[in-house]
Amino acid sequence: MGLFGKKKTLDTSNLRPVEISERSKGITIDIRDDRLMINGKEFDIPSHIDAFKAVFGEPRVTECETTDAMREFLEEISGEPVTNRANYTWDELGLECYTYDGKTVNSFCVYLSPSKHESDAAPRMMFGGTLTINEQHWLPVIKRGKKEKAIIGKYSVIANLIDYNQRISKTDETSFQRINIAANDDYVPSSSKTDALALEMLQRSLAEKANAQK
Repeated sequence: MGLFGKKKTLDTSNLRPVEISERSKGITIDIRDDRLMINGKEFDIPSHIDAFKAVFGEPRVTECETTDAMREFLEEISGEPVTNRANYTWDELGLECYTYDGKTVNSFCVYLSPSKHESDAAPRMMFGGTLTINEQHWLPVIKRGKKEKAIIGKYSVIANLIDYNQRISKTDETSFQRINIAANDDYVPSSSKTDALALEMLQRSLAEKANAQK
């Protein structure tokens, strides 16, 4: 018993077992500063849902009920009209896309572990492929971010913890439910070649340090 009483632990009794998708193990996703690379193909967010269907196949579609209050809230935080919220789920890949209009992907999610807060649209299996950020493992990059969020160029990358009470410094890959990738609203593209070169040198330096630690 500590000074403030016994520390709460996460109740995992109602979590379903982790089932890794075998089909997803050949998929590579790299979050770069200016684009997403999925199996060597370039993607962006926002983009049309058909671009993801062309690679992953036909998804399961979940139409989302939107109250007037929720619509107002979502439009305020996103700056976009909310007309037909629908989620697109690839159950056998552990992937999901969110839309506000039924066609424009405003958020792309990679599921890593089940959670007791799952929605009906959550995938039945977990992603088992390779996920990187600028060709580095995603976990150290997330840990360097603010809380569970990292700004990667034009993208905002949020890693949702299974146990919200867990310290980010004590986490490993199994501590997270999903990785959510959306547009960074504060991103301003730079036209300066000097800035681009500085960014390239920084990324190269980080990669060299990571390789030296292996």
